[in-house]
Amino acid sequence: MPQDAPAIQNKGMLIAAVIVASIVVVIYNVHIARVRKESSPTMVSLLRFTNDMPAGREVTPRDYEVVQVSATFEAGLPKVVAEKDETLLQNARLNMFVRKGDWVEWRHILPESGDVPSTAISQGMVSHTIEVDKNTAPGDMLRIGDRVNLIGVLSLSGRPARAYRIIRGVKVLGIGGRNVEAGVSTGRKRVQNAYLRSYRKITIEAPEDVSLQLTNILSRTGPVKVEVMNPRDRPPRRPKIDSKELAELTAAN
Repeated sequence: MPQDAPAIQNKGMLIAAVIVASIVVVIYNVHIARVRKESSPTMVSLLRFTNDMPAGREVTPRDYEVVQVSATFEAGLPKVVAEKDETLLQNARLNMFVRKGDWVEWRHILPESGDVPSTAISQGMVSHTIEVDKNTAPGDMLRIGDRVNLIGVLSLSGRPARAYRIIRGVKVLGIGGRNVEAGVSTGRKRVQNAYLRSYRKITIEAPEDVSLQLTNILSRTGPVKVEVMNPRDRPPRRPKIDSKELAELTAAN
């Protein structure tokens, strides 16, 4: 009927309005979901040590935990082992002391699980263990793999004793020697003392001839002082006795 036409038209407009409103709601919800997804950080699972551990210790699943962090946070970390790479830690051994709460970094472990400590010595080099002044030792600033300068106090040709920088940029292979293992077996406090505060010896690498020169020089001096180099500084290609006077001294012997 003609009088029913407006009512039908209004009903059609209402249905159209409902459909449009539903579409708007759907579009809005999709947009909100996309914004939330983009604003939510991408999470990654990384490994973190749960124990203090000395160099040489084999890593087991009891020694670390899985921690979720944002990808943004991960970007500010060094090269940390992710949970997806956990199997690569099997039979791996530490090449430096680590503390509870440290992230598990690739640099903490030897490149191959079958390696023995002596493989860390560069070709053409030998290891040389040196007594250091425990009162001026750099503590936990010094890590295996760092480069150091060695300073000793000597008296040459009857002149008053003075400090000489004996050698520059030698690589550290070990810290503390057996004293570290003794500390580990008697509790956490002694581990910290051995690694973080005080140690009497470090092991460096040097060419064979330079190692012999060091032996001659160090026989005339007491424990040496250690200067830790910035890892970004370029070390000498081949470490040698730094002072001409000291080099002449060893040549004379």
